[in-house]
Amino acid sequence: MKNLFILLSLSVLFISCDSDDDATTVTPLKLQNKQVRYHNGVFYEIDAIYNTDFKLDSLIINKFQAGPFYNLTTAQYTDGIITSIREQWDYESTSVTDVDITYDVTFDDGLVILTSDTNIIEISHTNGFIDSIVQQNVDFPEFGEITTLTRDSENNLLTYEFSNGNVINYFSDFDSGKQVSPGGTIIDVTQNHLITFLDLKVTANNPRTKAQSILGAEPILRTFSYEYDSDGYVTKTIDPGGVFYLDIFYIEP
Repeated sequence: MKNLFILLSLSVLFISCDSDDDATTVTPLKLQNKQVRYHNGVFYEIDAIYNTDFKLDSLIINKFQAGPFYNLTTAQYTDGIITSIREQWDYESTSVTDVDITYDVTFDDGLVILTSDTNIIEISHTNGFIDSIVQQNVDFPEFGEITTLTRDSENNLLTYEFSNGNVINYFSDFDSGKQVSPGGTIIDVTQNHLITFLDLKVTANNPRTKAQSILGAEPILRTFSYEYDSDGYVTKTIDPGGVFYLDIFYIEP
């Protein structure tokens, strides 16, 4: 499933639960309800469905190229607090095993823990901004994977390091005073389809520049641009190199 994590580029704008005892859930002016990514046609579509409390109920992901699949991820709430997340993967290829996993969700001080029969995911954060993600298989914990994020004093994302340090992304040149992109695309956070359901963030502002280094190689620099609506919400993310562009659509609660 590693390829899925690079594909899934949702940022954690969705408002779904309180991760701290004293946190307050605020319904945003707009909620993303659809995302379409294009690369030689439609690459994937993501639809978001909300419950009557405007909390994220489910994500539906359809990928049409490079290993097509269908994903349905749903959440359960108790008294407005998320208690479990279920992810179901249906792959077009018969050589890939379909997946159906349910995670129990628990909260501690600065920590969100997702636990299933086979996996444990621990997400550490500071005031709602993710610091690290640790993934472990219950039967083989020694083969876990660690993801780390660093930010500046204004909580702008500076580095995102994953694959146990083999891949490092560097970010800069931030758009200030805008809503953080729910489609990000240049911030491909591990397990983002799960994190999307949690009241967590990766950056305070949208970065326009990304440099990626793999296995210590010289970083490859890419610059992106955004289009915003009158309320400062991202409606399009564009890769000037022509690799892709992303359209984002909203509803008003």
